Amino acid sequence: MAALVLYAASEALLPSLVSRAIERAVRDGLEGSPAVHVVVRSFPSFLMPMGHLDYISLDISTFPVKGLTVRRLFLEAREVRLDLAGVFSGQGVDLKGLDRATVTVILSQDDLNEYFQSRGGGLRFVRVNLSRGQATLIAEVPFLGRVLRASVDGHFRVDGRTRIRFEVDRARVERFLIPRLIQEGILGQLDLSVDLAGMPVPLTVHDVRVENGAIYVFGGKP
Repeated sequence: MAALVLYAASEALLPSLVSRAIERAVRDGLEGSPAVHVVVRSFPSFLMPMGHLDYISLDISTFPVKGLTVRRLFLEAREVRLDLAGVFSGQGVDLKGLDRATVTVILSQDDLNEYFQSRGGGLRFVRVNLSRGQATLIAEVPFLGRVLRASVDGHFRVDGRTRIRFEVDRARVERFLIPRLIQEGILGQLDLSVDLAGMPVPLTVHDVRVENGAIYVFGGKP
């Protein structure tokens, strides 16, 4: 009977205790005060203190990474081994060993605009507008003593293991289409890329999708 009571108590209490400990460790490792929500599962639950987790999900909201505000980060992983002794003792949490993990990062249009504008560049950058499947860059181009308004339609693509980059499909200055050779000369002054190497979880980018007002980046363990 005592063993049954102990087993029932571990099944009821341990997942919540472990989740809260990981939440604190993740939050303490990030700047600002992000909202962090963790769900863990393991059967039987008494294996959890040894670091054996069948499943973990991690949801972090609104945190900065190298000057860029990340709106949301979702992670799901299975067959996880964590140093929970270190987590409970305040040494932090190491999420580098998540072999079967999928990660989704959401970047909002407003946060991207703030990030790009803070980096400056040869052109007077105005903003990026995001709609499903397409990104439109609005910039001001100095030309013969005048400032012309450029509208550039494009998309974001994966560029290496951790980076996404804006790529031009077509560009207009005022009402006129710009030949590609001139596009490269003018727009080459802008670095419209985002490097996600500083995420709180290791990430190799596999795909990127543009939706209304946001970019969704999909990846997994390197």
